[in-house]
Amino acid sequence: MAEITTLASEGASAAVASDGAELRSWRPRGAPELLWHGDYGHWPFWAPVLFPIVGSLKNDRYCWRGRSYGMFRHGFTRFRTFTRAFSDAKRAAYVLEDDAATRTEYPFAFRLTLDYEIDAAGLDVGFAVENPGNEPLPFAIGFHPAFHWPFAGGAREDYCVEFDREEAAEVPELTTAGLVKRSVRPSPLSGRRLDLKPDLFAGGAFVFACARSREMAFTAKDGSAIVIAADGFPHLAVWSKATAPFLSLETWTAYSDAEDCDGDLKTKPGMRWLPPGETARHRVRLAWRAP
Repeated sequence: MAEITTLASEGASAAVASDGAELRSWRPRGAPELLWHGDYGHWPFWAPVLFPIVGSLKNDRYCWRGRSYGMFRHGFTRFRTFTRAFSDAKRAAYVLEDDAATRTEYPFAFRLTLDYEIDAAGLDVGFAVENPGNEPLPFAIGFHPAFHWPFAGGAREDYCVEFDREEAAEVPELTTAGLVKRSVRPSPLSGRRLDLKPDLFAGGAFVFACARSREMAFTAKDGSAIVIAADGFPHLAVWSKATAPFLSLETWTAYSDAEDCDGDLKTKPGMRWLPPGETARHRVRLAWRAP
């Protein structure tokens, strides 16, 4: 059973689980519960942290120094129990370190810290990756929160995602396994606006690689919005399932393998190689915009 830590500030609340250091609830002041509730009938997560890869590996495997390793989509972090390192009324920090089990999938020393801090209007999520080893640490990290759709009544078609800058006119095509094709498809954006409808994601997520925007606003017809702002995450994605009443706004440092890649970790695009003794920091801000 996961240990749940509740955070509160000025009428706002959030909850974080030790399993995956995963956000399980977020209610800004004056707003309903906004976070998706993890349903095995649709998608059994709330807001997983993705590490040490983002997306899919070709055949769920990679090669490092002549040895093949298996790892499922988005890495193992969401299935691991973190240690709560700190908590008070408004903030909680969780830590995961390498051990014998992680090294069967990922033969590197690491320390991953997740830091959640709430205020009346939003929630800050900090991601710190430390390299305590004696060789460079290859990693990718991502945040994958899902939100109720609709969250302010009305039909799902009454909602849109607004970017703070215009994005590319084309986005990568994906295989059914989530790998990146060499071909592209037209972006459904109209200027900075992505109009939403349930069948929009039949071809998978929309991946905005090397996005110009740093913010996405999931916006209702009445003007209320869930705003996600990314710091240190160059790629953005929007995803749902046709039958699922949620929308996921994602921030990534890398993405899936290309369908024709050779599987060698040394040549995998987007991986960050962190020198020994150094720390990489990334941050996401979730904010509520009232109507």
